[in-house]
Amino acid sequence: MSKKILLPILLVVAMVALSGCFLTDKIKDKVSNEVGEKVTEKVLESATGTDIDLETNSATVNSNGNVISYGTQELPDGFPSNIPVYQPSTIVFSSSTTDGDYSVSLEVKDTYANVVAYYDTNIKSNNWTVDYSSNYNSDGTRMTMMNLSKNNELLDITITETDASTVSVGLIAGKKSE
Repeated sequence: MSKKILLPILLVVAMVALSGCFLTDKIKDKVSNEVGEKVTEKVLESATGTDIDLETNSATVNSNGNVISYGTQELPDGFPSNIPVYQPSTIVFSSSTTDGDYSVSLEVKDTYANVVAYYDTNIKSNNWTVDYSSNYNSDGTRMTMMNLSKNNELLDITITETDASTVSVGLIAGKKSE
């Protein structure tokens, strides 16, 4: 066979062989990560007696119906629809209890003033009563805290300016004690 034909054939064979090696490494990494994830879940479940679900960028712990989620970017099941949730936002953390308590942490890519205005408007339109409100400004960090009530529901909202274009919002909801 001539060198003109043999060289391209050898190059193609080498490329296929090398791509197979890289593909095999990717498959090994994927399997290794999934096995590690499952082993870690089982160890934690055994130690805590809770149901734990680990994903690449998230974790969920379920203990007798009390659920804590990090990175799932979802509101907890049963989260009250009368609580305003700024959009667009990223849900960083959420939790719920069997008693109907909820906690959600949001990251918002907007200005502090816009987020505060949104909550001021939406708490009024959803008929929440402001029981307490305060604003802080310390060393350039601004924060607004609101304690609200409505019938037998309670809601705490904390809005914190992280930087000029990022705001953290904390929502904690529950029922009044009887």
